[in-house]
Amino acid sequence: PVIETAEGDSDYCDDLYCPACEKIFQNTKALKNHKKSKKHREMVTLLRQQLEAEEDHLCAWSAEDQLGDQELGEDQLGDMENGEHHLGDQELGEEPLIEEVRR
Repeated sequence: PVIETAEGDSDYCDDLYCPACEKIFQNTKALKNHKKSKKHREMVTLLRQQLEAEEDHLCAWSAEDQLGDQELGEDQLGDMENGEHHLGDQELGEEPLIEEVRR
């Protein structure tokens, strides 16, 4: 957060910034009063819920990814570790059946 002074200079004031509400305060007393406000507490609660939901989503996605890796056969994983990536019969990086498109 940047505060513009009368001279046009910019001062960083992380100590007077509320990231939950995205507000900058002029002094510590104003910030302290703000943190006691109902609006701030509601915003903190909302952000906490959003972060927990996002974390749950990421953990579920990671668990699904790990499960998918377990379902792959050892041969497929071995090929992938050796740099061989296959999509069906077609290797990655090859043009998909251009001849059929031209016909």
